[in-house]
Amino acid sequence: MDKSVRERALRMLSEKRDDPGITYADIALETGYSTRQLIRLSRRLEEEGEDAVLVHGNSGSRPHNAATADEVAYLRRLKEPYPNVTIAHFRDIYLEDVIENPSKAGDVERYGLVRRGQTWFRDLFAREGWKSPAARGPRKDADGRQHPMRKPLPRAGMMAQVDGTPYDWLGDGRPWCMHLAVDDATTRVLGGWFMERECMRGYARMMRQVVTRHGVPRSVYSDKDSVFRAVKDGSPTQFAYMMRDLAVRMIFAGSPQAKGRVERYNSTAQSRLPTDVVRFGITSYDQLNPWFNEFYAPYLNTKFSYPPLDPSSDFMPLPASLDLSEVFRTRETRVMRGCSVSYKGRDYMMVDSDGVLLEVPDGTKLDVHVDAITEEMYVERSGKRWACVPISRRERAMFNTTQDRRELQRLLSEMRGPNALREG
Repeated sequence: MDKSVRERALRMLSEKRDDPGITYADIALETGYSTRQLIRLSRRLEEEGEDAVLVHGNSGSRPHNAATADEVAYLRRLKEPYPNVTIAHFRDIYLEDVIENPSKAGDVERYGLVRRGQTWFRDLFAREGWKSPAARGPRKDADGRQHPMRKPLPRAGMMAQVDGTPYDWLGDGRPWCMHLAVDDATTRVLGGWFMERECMRGYARMMRQVVTRHGVPRSVYSDKDSVFRAVKDGSPTQFAYMMRDLAVRMIFAGSPQAKGRVERYNSTAQSRLPTDVVRFGITSYDQLNPWFNEFYAPYLNTKFSYPPLDPSSDFMPLPASLDLSEVFRTRETRVMRGCSVSYKGRDYMMVDSDGVLLEVPDGTKLDVHVDAITEEMYVERSGKRWACVPISRRERAMFNTTQDRRELQRLLSEMRGPNALREG
């Protein structure tokens, strides 16, 4: 604001003391100052007088919060490992890893480092020419209409939103899928699991993290992926049977936007997690999975979750007698043929605890299971569990289609060998 506008604002503030009919809104309309600015000016006017307020006390002097050259150089070095970090994330790194880190107290004193606000870091990024990844705008439908965020459910545990998102989390060129669960009422990350692709085993391992760390949610809100419901007829899938055993209701969203909370967290994870795996020294997915659930999910929750409208919880405790290995497993039926069962292109025989092959009559129906966590395959019958060992791999049948006699002759020649055409 120029000096004349400032003078007009001060005069109107002085008049306001004698005329209660003049409001801050009136002065803001006349001068362009915000109400907050006018309140501050009014306080200074009472404490210092109009002449002192008109003279800017810092004119021609260095701003009190300006950074030293040593501090800026330190921040440049701090940012080097994180080329794609956002402004807010870089400020978190600075505060958590430097200012609040006792082991960095020497650096804080040596370089004159101080706690800085979000606006200061925004100005720093602008001065240094650092680019912050662009924030995503609100989700819209095909017609460009913005999707309003649904009001959260009142209690934690009423609904867990789940989704899978592929991304190159470790920066090694391999886009693995993060299977994620977020509480609808609080936006708390409940659990996550990373696998090479979106699959039933990834969601099963993620949900096992959820139920063992938080309890069983009343419902799971997902898209209509084939992991959750059969594409052709909507019949239950292996994952649906697992949820049924836990008494969890499955609800399917009509669009990605309907699962707004977990979708927003996918965006947050893509922005922050690749930087933080570098920051915390995570170099493999074997490290990433336990670290994410034990440390990173609670770390994110301190920043982005909020209290539920109702403090009581709807998470159901796990029954003490429940064996989770009997929940998180596939369940299929096979018929015994030639002392073996077929499963996904291989033949298996059962062995007892001593490794002795068991002979089971042909035509016997067996319950075949694969543990979704350990991937162990076994058979259950009459209350007994038998391990399975592969004995052969069945070759896939080969099919060819020919249009005429010439194509048929060529195919037969190829089957006989490279010299078949000359022999004919």
